[in-house]
Amino acid sequence: MSDVPATNGLTTQRRTHLADDQRERPDAVVRTESDTLPLLLSVDELADYLGLSKMAVYGMNHDGTAPPRIRVGRQVRYRLPDVRAWLEAREVHSAPEASA
Repeated sequence: MSDVPATNGLTTQRRTHLADDQRERPDAVVRTESDTLPLLLSVDELADYLGLSKMAVYGMNHDGTAPPRIRVGRQVRYRLPDVRAWLEAREVHSAPEASA
């Protein structure tokens, strides 16, 4: 892997050996740490970040359950701080078991 400057000023690494599903995108950039995510995530990046499919993200957009989003031209983007706040708001705490 070689370091490649990203357009947002962060350093990313370009893969020289891509997984089979990425071979059609030889210029794919892989981010090495969560802190190197861009401030605006694409649908693909959000899906990867959440561990969901792209269609699941589109479904959440349609249902109104997705993180807040903005439109940039015809593209949808998600602010990383908004996504993190959205995740925190959905955090579930287990209730302590009642003693019998």
